[in-house]
Amino acid sequence: MAWVITESGYSSFQLIRALHKDIRRGNEEQALYWAIQLERYKYPMLWDKLEAIASEDIGSANTLMPVIIRSLKEQYYEAAGYYGGSKKNSYRLFLANAILQLCRSEKSRVVDDFVWKVYWDHYNVVKHPIPPYAKRPHSCEGMSNEEFEEWYEESFKLENEDAKVHNPYRKQAKSNKQKYDKLPKKYPLKGRTSKKAEESE
Repeated sequence: MAWVITESGYSSFQLIRALHKDIRRGNEEQALYWAIQLERYKYPMLWDKLEAIASEDIGSANTLMPVIIRSLKEQYYEAAGYYGGSKKNSYRLFLANAILQLCRSEKSRVVDDFVWKVYWDHYNVVKHPIPPYAKRPHSCEGMSNEEFEEWYEESFKLENEDAKVHNPYRKQAKSNKQKYDKLPKKYPLKGRTSKKAEESE
C-alpha cells in the first residue's frame, strides 16, 4: 500500500498508527484528532481501521463493539452524503461517538492473539487429526443403546451450555434421532417421490 503525505503534512501511515495507539490507551481527544486528520484525507480508510480495532483490541471484552462501530459507520456514511443526498453536520457525532466507544470500552487482545496462534500453525502445516467425537457413523443402525448413548453425548456435547435455558425437547429428540437412523436407507422422505416410482410413471 502506498502511504502519502496529507494536506496537513502527516504521513497517512503515521496517522493510522497514532490513532490506533491512542485508542488502545484511551486517549479520547488525541484519538479524535487523528481520526479527523484521516477523515480529511480518506474516510473509508479511517472507518476500515476503526472496524478492525473493534475486533483486534476489544473483541471478546465487549462483543457488541463490532456491531456498534458498523452501525455508526453506516450512520456516518449516510449523514456525510456518501449514499447521495446533502451532507449533514451530524456526521461528526457518529465519528466522535465511535472514538469514545472504542476508547472507553474494556479491551482484550485475545482475538488477535488467537489469530496469530492458529494461523501460524496452519501456515506451518501443523496437521491435526480429526477427533473421535467429530467422526459420525453413516448410520446408528446396529448400535446398542449403550453405544448410541455414548456416541450421542459425545457428538452433541456443548461447552458453556446455558443451564438457564430450559430445553423440553432433548429427551424426545434423542429418541427420535435413534429411530430415524435405524430406518432403511431408502426410506422415502415425506413429500418426495422415490426414483423407482418416478421411473414407473
